[in-house]
Amino acid sequence: IEALCAITGNYDVRGGMIPEILPSAEEWVLRDFVNQVDAKSAHNPVGAQRYPLFAHFSEQCQMSDLARQIREGTPYGIRALCSFGLNVNEWPNDNEWASALSALDFFVDTDLFLTRTAKYADIVLPACSSFEREVLRTTPSHKIYDTLPVIAPLYQARPDLDILCDIARQIAPEDRLLCS
Repeated sequence: IEALCAITGNYDVRGGMIPEILPSAEEWVLRDFVNQVDAKSAHNPVGAQRYPLFAHFSEQCQMSDLARQIREGTPYGIRALCSFGLNVNEWPNDNEWASALSALDFFVDTDLFLTRTAKYADIVLPACSSFEREVLRTTPSHKIYDTLPVIAPLYQARPDLDILCDIARQIAPEDRLLCS
């Protein structure tokens, strides 16, 4: 619908669709958590210098700049990456992404299938399908949707959150804030 509004010239104009720029509930909760635990990053998120408006509103990594930063190492180097469903084919000049993934010292990819991206990974972890995992989503208007799994995870597949918590426990087992 947003694309149709943009194509017809009715996006971000009076009488048309006016975008609402509100942080999602996840961003509010995450921001509150980070402020409470005084978690300070040594660096700004990837792309913050090149995309300051994006960084101001989202405080997340700017994927459009990640491949460049991995390859160039500026403003700081990135040597390892853990991705969940990363698809190099969705970005302009996918060969730059392929080059960036090849330049990493260590790359873990979590996905349903052995995708082109997964072929660059040192380790591929099996992700749960949407039928096997619970998903809690919120909208910018703060509506909450909880989707329960239909079936138990098959074979060795695991939910993303379980994988992240296990990795975090291995990196910093003494951290009292890790998933328990």
